[in-house]
Amino acid sequence: MIHEIGRELEALLRVQGCPFQVVDGEAFKRTTWTSGVIVIDETGDTYGPPRSQSINPKRHFECTTGVKLTVYGKSSKPGAVEFEHKRVARRAADMVLVALREIRAARRIGLAVGAGSFVDIEDLAASEAKGGAVYQLAVSLSRGVEGRTWAGAMAAEAGAGLGIAAVANTTMVAQEDDNNPNTIAAPAVVACGA
Repeated sequence: MIHEIGRELEALLRVQGCPFQVVDGEAFKRTTWTSGVIVIDETGDTYGPPRSQSINPKRHFECTTGVKLTVYGKSSKPGAVEFEHKRVARRAADMVLVALREIRAARRIGLAVGAGSFVDIEDLAASEAKGGAVYQLAVSLSRGVEGRTWAGAMAAEAGAGLGIAAVANTTMVAQEDDNNPNTIAAPAVVACGA
């Protein structure tokens, strides 16, 4: 699910004119200051009881997947200083949050935003000048764990084993003739059913 959300995130950013590329954590190899990249990593799952009742497919659990988004920003201004790099990274992070809300609504999943902060890159922490900024943001995405077959089909409907003839519906309807409560109503008739 996280890979697909990354693809949707990149497409929404592009629509807004944001040139950042969204890549999966295992595919990202950085050796120098990087710019215009958002790395998306899963940090683990937790499971709890379902948050809503459903008829079909039945939800048995709620799965919350932790996600770490790492935004690598770098100002294009010649001789940019640290705060200018940070400004670019924070602007991209803001756009990511807005896009995630759209994805949440379209997919009908839960979204919780955690803490965000600028971090130092280990192999470049000793450099005297910052050639970019790295902003990490923690979010979690929740989805229902539903009863489905391996192929993805929903479970059989409840009551599917009942025969059609097993359920009969009869409604008797009577109406008063003259709206006078003291008179006897007309005889009841079958309005629907068998």
